[in-house]
Amino acid sequence: MSSLKALDKKVATRKQVYKPILSSPYVNDLGQWPHVNEQSVVVELLKSTILNKCVHLTNVEMSQWPWSLEIDYNKIVSLLSEKTPATPLHMFLFVCNKDTKFVPSILLQQIPTLAYLCPHDVTLVQLPTGSFEMIRNSGINLQNGLLLLHINDQIDPKFVSAIKERVQPTTQPWLDDLNEYRSTQLDLLTTTQPIR
Repeated sequence: MSSLKALDKKVATRKQVYKPILSSPYVNDLGQWPHVNEQSVVVELLKSTILNKCVHLTNVEMSQWPWSLEIDYNKIVSLLSEKTPATPLHMFLFVCNKDTKFVPSILLQQIPTLAYLCPHDVTLVQLPTGSFEMIRNSGINLQNGLLLLHINDQIDPKFVSAIKERVQPTTQPWLDDLNEYRSTQLDLLTTTQPIR
């Protein structure tokens, strides 16, 4: 015959507890990348306006190309990190963030925040899966999944307006209204833990 205490231990090995969780933007990076409407159209515009012409410029140094492109990760991050530029620039930053086979996601994790805080006018355009190889096949030696295009008089204004109307602006809600106090969003998570 067994005691009631031994029977209780056998039946109830875990107890229900409530753990507080914090709704934090630092751990939830969903929604940081701006939504792109009609991604296939954006890819076709990029392909027809820029990439198809790059195939014919493979023998020419990139600095001699008719438009200003940047693919070096460190140069792009330093440009986005400038505090007070002499002249504000307008640029498109095409990001292959869905090609995780070629580009580690941790490398691109801070790009939306940098683009949001940048004093330049940066339109952040996330490209669909397969774009990394498409850009590499056009003759651009893309390494880190970032292609920065400076908008100047060499770029067709119809291309600029077509991209702008399909890409929503970058938002970082946790950086808006820094002077306004907001209470922390706490929730309780129901879970179990072993009984000691």
